[in-house]
Formats: sequence, C-alpha cells, structure tokens
Amino acid sequence: MGKPKYVETPEKMWDLFLSYKKEVDSNPILVKDWVGKDADEVHREKARPLTIEGFENWCADNDIIEDLGDYLKNKDNRYDNYAPICSRIKRTIRQNQIEGG
Repeated sequence: MGKPKYVETPEKMWDLFLSYKKEVDSNPILVKDWVGKDADEVHREKARPLTIEGFENWCADNDIIEDLGDYLKNKDNRYDNYAPICSRIKRTIRQNQIEGG
C-alpha cells in the first residue's frame, strides 16, 4: 500500500484553495499614491493576485503540505483523480491574473 496523501481528496484540495483565495481576497495590497493639486498622500487598495506559488506557500504556512508539485504534475499518475481540480485551480488563478487580480 502506498504512502497516504497529505491532501486526502480532490474535494479537500478545492476547499484548501478556496480558503487560500478567501484570505488573498481579504488582504489587498496597499499602494501609496498622491492625489489632488496638493498631492495629498493616500493609500489605495489593489487586489492581490492569486498564484500557484502563493497557494503552495499558504499550504506550507498552515502546516498542511510543503510542496504541491506531485499533485499539480500528477507524478507517476498517482494523482489522476486530482487532475480536474488541479486544472480548475490553475484556470482560476490564470483568470484572476488576466482580469487584474
């Protein structure tokens, strides 16, 4: 019998990603800017983009798993049932980046 998976199911992987996304969405980047004729300093919120690296680091920071590479690459075809979720995660991240996250 093979080694147990750190992320037990594809559904758990999706739930982890949604938790990461929620945290990113609630933590915008603050950008310093100057506005008006007097150039008053303001801080504007800018959406923080989603990234695979950010998701992996979030998982590591939360003591879930250090490296998602095997899941994302379907190492030795041991993660076939994760492929649709991993694809969706990658597409969601790419959409976020294209749309200006």
